[in-house]
Amino acid sequence: MEAETRKDFIMISHTIKEANGKKLLLQGLAVFLIFFLFSDLLKGLPVNKDSSAFFPNFLNFILSASLASFCYYLIKTEKIFDKPIKYSKTSKGLFAVLLCIFTVMFLIVFRVPFNILTVFSKGLLPALPILLAATAAGIFEELLVRGLMFSGLLQLLHQKNSKRPFLGASCLSAIIFGVLHFTNLMTSPFTAVTQQVFYAAVFGLIFAALRIKYNNLWLPVLIHCLIDFQPAVTSGQAPAGNSWISLLIVFLPLIVLSLTVLANFDRDYRQSDENS
Repeated sequence: MEAETRKDFIMISHTIKEANGKKLLLQGLAVFLIFFLFSDLLKGLPVNKDSSAFFPNFLNFILSASLASFCYYLIKTEKIFDKPIKYSKTSKGLFAVLLCIFTVMFLIVFRVPFNILTVFSKGLLPALPILLAATAAGIFEELLVRGLMFSGLLQLLHQKNSKRPFLGASCLSAIIFGVLHFTNLMTSPFTAVTQQVFYAAVFGLIFAALRIKYNNLWLPVLIHCLIDFQPAVTSGQAPAGNSWISLLIVFLPLIVLSLTVLANFDRDYRQSDENS
């Protein structure tokens, strides 16, 4: 009965359609727990007392890269679509606005170019631990959340014949991405962590939109690594807290715009699928 009533979205990657969504989500949870356990054990090693040193960050990179590779093995592809979507002018325009706003934040608010220059101004060797930590975070978190968990959520929503599969999968994976940052409560103040959870979830929406629009994971991975490329990344602590009002002023428009973009992606997908 289900096979007769459920619409088969032919443009979604066969790898995602044929996957077991619940299994992917459980595997994602297991991968995160393994990472959390082993990273905590690595911090307890005598050689890892200095979190800014090369060796502890090298070990963390090996752990993160190994688990990220396992996530990729489970999803088998970074592609969401077998065929490209034909995006409407409205979707392209809204996405361009979102991309422009995010680029301004990337350059000015998060000061990514300044952070990169600051890190490398001290020399290549002092920059290596930061490079390893930022790369480890970007690769592991994106392969886990936007890769494994997003694919699992998308498969479940596809199975339920959802009218908004991309909006739903993006929102749920963004919430998961934010919630995972609560682990920083072990080393950081509550306010700083809750704010990090909030804006990480907003980033999750934007990264999901990037993955859908460009049909790959590597652009979100690259941007994530660049944002994390800052001196404080090796500390494992949440950034210092800011005013909630200023955060809401900056991020609420991004939330509204991201949700609108994702809803339009769903509409364009349905139309492209019906015409294919």
